[in-house]
Amino acid sequence: MSSVDLIILGIIRNQSMSAYDLAELSGVYELIKVSKPAIYKNIRTLEKKGYLQGETHKAGNMPEKRMYSITETGRQRIKDLAVKSVQKPLSFHYDFNVFIFLIEQMPYEFAIDILGHLTQSIEINLEYLKSQREQHSGLSFPIDSLVRQHIMLNETLASWLDEFVTDYISKFNPDKMT
Repeated sequence: MSSVDLIILGIIRNQSMSAYDLAELSGVYELIKVSKPAIYKNIRTLEKKGYLQGETHKAGNMPEKRMYSITETGRQRIKDLAVKSVQKPLSFHYDFNVFIFLIEQMPYEFAIDILGHLTQSIEINLEYLKSQREQHSGLSFPIDSLVRQHIMLNETLASWLDEFVTDYISKFNPDKMT
């Protein structure tokens, strides 16, 4: 299952686009974690498989531009990928979980320092998401909902991290152990 394919097909579904225009959609890929190189690579693959049809256009002195539109096979592929995407078990993998997993092997002061950085990182991310939502109040319903989802996840992570830090300090504070 390729979420990149689903994104590309879904966006191109209603309007032809070039690979460049698709890759330059700002803000969208931050929410769904897709890289620009993946967009270019997958567009070529989707065309080879018959899900997209490409046509080369030239306007005036501008360089040639390949515009992609979805085929009927591509429309069916959207449905198939959408079903597969919601049938998979949810998984949340955060890079910082490796540190959390190994925290008992870390020196206490170092661990407290890193936990402080993690708390700060979540707070910065939360502020950024809220400001983006406010700044772009005219976002489409799905994008606004995804921003809200990320805000809620960050708020939950912040709450969990507060509890974790409190528990960690109560169990491992060297001042308490004397």
